[in-house]
Amino acid sequence: QAPSKRNQADIVHTLSAAGFAGGVYPDIYLHQVSLQGQQLEVLVIKDRPEKPYYLQREYDQRGVRLHASTIYARVRDSNTSRNQVAPFHDIEHMWRERFCLDQTPFQRVLNYLLDRQGWTESSEDIWYYSQFPEFTISPAGDDVYPVQSGENWVRAATNPSAFVQVFKICFHQTMLAEIPCILYDEMRERTPAPQATMVNPIDGLHFFSLCADTLEFLFLQFLTGKDGTRLMQDGLPHGRGTNLPVIIFRSGEESRMFQDELRCNPVTDEERRRFTIEWSDPMVNELDRKIIAYSRTVNERLIEWRATKP
Repeated sequence: QAPSKRNQADIVHTLSAAGFAGGVYPDIYLHQVSLQGQQLEVLVIKDRPEKPYYLQREYDQRGVRLHASTIYARVRDSNTSRNQVAPFHDIEHMWRERFCLDQTPFQRVLNYLLDRQGWTESSEDIWYYSQFPEFTISPAGDDVYPVQSGENWVRAATNPSAFVQVFKICFHQTMLAEIPCILYDEMRERTPAPQATMVNPIDGLHFFSLCADTLEFLFLQFLTGKDGTRLMQDGLPHGRGTNLPVIIFRSGEESRMFQDELRCNPVTDEERRRFTIEWSDPMVNELDRKIIAYSRTVNERLIEWRATKP
């Protein structure tokens, strides 16, 4: 294994020093395979949308000469000759893929949401994507109404009052998505409304969650300016000394598997009591306290459950 790692590091170093335009070079890794008793290392070049890759200066080393600003391609089993350029239609396809022009407007906006710096706020809570201003984000209306009940997790914030506001994502005049959001902690924080899940109807308790493979989670990244990994680690901020009791699953599949685990091993009253906190605020009722404690217990269970997975 050690030689493979050194070889891969050497290849990555060669690519990073070759002078690719914008410092963007192919993502590669070495994969070991066994063939007729021999160990072979196969160089795998990942198919990423950052194509086309091209050099910003001439490369002439070890008998290999490549021209600056020249785009090469590999299609099926054929490579572009060093003294030629890739066919026009292949180059056009790569540029269209790089700028997501071969995708539907909904697929495109999923990528654009990850580019938080690429959005311009033209006025309060109204944004447009700078490269393609036909993509916009704005409130769906002027209505902002208070959360009366049901969103129990918001009662764990410093200020237990919260409000609902709906945002819309549009392409020209076509609405691509409508996302109800919760404004909490004196309206300083916003998040797409978490989903309530009741695993065991007998106890009547539920927890709130978001899944990292959904549009809502992408929009949460947009609103907070945090990447997905950071949000997975930190959760929703501004609880009373801890994060708010909203669970963030890595995927819908993880959520389903973990719910099966909870059905087999339900949360006990004793576990839940460890997280029960008394609030003097009249907005925090007995049911709120139970569900907040239950959600914190479920989150602790999730951390332990993940540790047992390979």
